[in-house]
Amino acid sequence: MRLYFVIGDLMATTFCGWLTAVTVSHWISSTGSMVLAMGLGMAVGIMIGMVTALGFMPFFGAMEVMLPVMLAGKLSGMLVAMGSVMHWLPMAWMDAMGMLSGVLAFLWTTLAQYRVKDVYGH
Repeated sequence: MRLYFVIGDLMATTFCGWLTAVTVSHWISSTGSMVLAMGLGMAVGIMIGMVTALGFMPFFGAMEVMLPVMLAGKLSGMLVAMGSVMHWLPMAWMDAMGMLSGVLAFLWTTLAQYRVKDVYGH
């Protein structure tokens, strides 16, 4: 795996997690329903993940970008939405949660890819 694609995937997932966190934190109030917030956060994360993936696909490839970015968007949207409903969180914490969820999505998909290559030998 070339370093160019690894850095690109990390940038795309971190950016998607951050953008989703910023968007969700502005739309979800602290007085809302937990279930509604989680569903709305996931839906917003999917939409932002699709747009982010479309922006990064020409540079890093479709399949390499789509899975980690969509996962980062969903994870970030759900985490920030649930955190917003449970507690009042400063914007810096929500940004950090979004970026961290992007990094976690990147690590999870990268490790899963290496695991599949080890098992199936591709």
